[in-house]
Amino acid sequence: LGADINHNSLPYSVRVTQSIKHHYSANIWDTLENLSDVEEALFAMELAEEGDEVTLNLNCNGGSMYVGDALLMAMRNCKANVHVVATGVVASFATFILLNADSFEISPYIEILCHSASFGSAGKMADTKEHVDFVFNQCKKFLHEEYKHFFTEDEIDDMIENKREVYMDIDEFITRYEQRNEVYMQEQMEHLDGELQED
Repeated sequence: LGADINHNSLPYSVRVTQSIKHHYSANIWDTLENLSDVEEALFAMELAEEGDEVTLNLNCNGGSMYVGDALLMAMRNCKANVHVVATGVVASFATFILLNADSFEISPYIEILCHSASFGSAGKMADTKEHVDFVFNQCKKFLHEEYKHFFTEDEIDDMIENKREVYMDIDEFITRYEQRNEVYMQEQMEHLDGELQED
């Protein structure tokens, strides 16, 4: 208790390191029709490094799956955290952007619309049928994978087969989102337990 400590005699060494964190912001507005509509967002996510943050301001009616697919791929490959700020309306393909965010903020007055895909094809009869069948199967696979555990399998099939549209507010979205995450965590734990038992 009575020890006398002379701090001047201790080998203190102070090192200062500097880290630079970049914050990128891009808007995803209106309807996704061309890659130019998401060019800023794609560029931001390509530039961002680990420790940075990318904010996507989302107020979007959905749009082309081909454009949206490029955006989702960029989000998954982005080294930085992708944060989505959702306001106004988030409909159709835009719902997948929200669901793939690392984190998000949602306006309390958001309008969220989930439904199946719309598409068409033109050409010779056989070619048109072949393409329609191909796109139908691709869209069906996509909906089941992206809405997995957010909707039940029956709800997804209802969207596809019966053209059901689902409107939801922030409360329903958060409830479904949390339920989806709980199921994913449970699946990961079961997978990990299986691997440990094999070892």
